[in-house]
Amino acid sequence: MFRYNLSDTIYSFENIDFKPHTVIGVGKKQVTPKVRSECDMLEICANYIQPMNLLEFGDFIYYAFIYKFVQGDVRIYGFIGSKKNNFLALFNLGEGLTNDLDGGPGILPLTTKDDNTIVTLIDALTLKKHIASADFKNSTPKYPEKKKELERLANSLKITDNPVLVLVKLSK
Repeated sequence: MFRYNLSDTIYSFENIDFKPHTVIGVGKKQVTPKVRSECDMLEICANYIQPMNLLEFGDFIYYAFIYKFVQGDVRIYGFIGSKKNNFLALFNLGEGLTNDLDGGPGILPLTTKDDNTIVTLIDALTLKKHIASADFKNSTPKYPEKKKELERLANSLKITDNPVLVLVKLSK
């Protein structure tokens, strides 16, 4: 699938042509060509949804967007929803999806691997700081043994190491 930057549409390529496959409807908050020609950037940032990332993988849609971006009030969200069941998650993109599996840092989807796997990267320094935090120390994840493994991994890293690749499978 192909996505045009700042678009609310995922396209498929069929018969040597791009066809709209999935459209995210945001109603009156959509930045249309008319809005782009009549409004300045400050007005758009304050009043319209600005897409950042749109992915379709398997049964899921991931949509990252800026809801409001004005001085002192920045609202950037991520949404993951299933097209077949009632699963949906709306989250603050700055915090990421809560990692309740091992207590690790929040998950910020970058891309996907397959029909139900999110891929992200966590900088070694960020991971080391998170493991040293009170939030991590006081967390009670679903898999305490994985928390210990994550702590061992973080402690084995140097701050100059490459980012850690994280794969998160969504439940079906």
